[in-house]
Amino acid sequence: SPEAHGLDRAALDGLHAQLRGTQVYACVIAKDGVIVDEYYQEGYDETSRFTLQSCSKSVTGALVGIAIGQGYIAGVDVPISHYFPQLLDVEDERLGDITIRHLLTHTSGLQSTDSSLWGQWRESDNWVDFLLERPLSHTPGTTFDYSTGNTHLLSAILEQATGMGLMEYGRQVLFEPMGMNSVQCSTDPQGIGEGGNGF
Repeated sequence: SPEAHGLDRAALDGLHAQLRGTQVYACVIAKDGVIVDEYYQEGYDETSRFTLQSCSKSVTGALVGIAIGQGYIAGVDVPISHYFPQLLDVEDERLGDITIRHLLTHTSGLQSTDSSLWGQWRESDNWVDFLLERPLSHTPGTTFDYSTGNTHLLSAILEQATGMGLMEYGRQVLFEPMGMNSVQCSTDPQGIGEGGNGF
């Protein structure tokens, strides 16, 4: 019970009342290593799935770290041209300087997809090509510019490096070991896991 862990049931009931009618469909509170309170809006329960949207980036980032730990990727300073060699044959040589670290920290210099480009990018036939064929906005490593496209490129790199789909690799090294059996992930037109906002 919440009381056994120093929480006031009336305060939790008040929280539940405040959450009704909002876009918070579920709230689970854990304390001292146990679940002490659960709230679900009508139509939802502990088996419901929810899109993580941009929190998906954290999942993909964790998978990159695991892949580095397992030796699939040499490290965060590997140039992405190792996975996308077409970047070495372009006029702007700075594209060859983009590293995995730059994608993880949103300092790649690539044009952000989270702006006026969102619709064009999502409707394009090939999301990876769309990203890599655009001119740089900044020199890699100099400017933070949040972009779901950066994380989508990480997904494509993970799939190349591991030889597995994003979901397959995630299931093997993260989801199943943690008992997460309800995970799903959407894909782009080429079937690359949508690690930027698809979990």
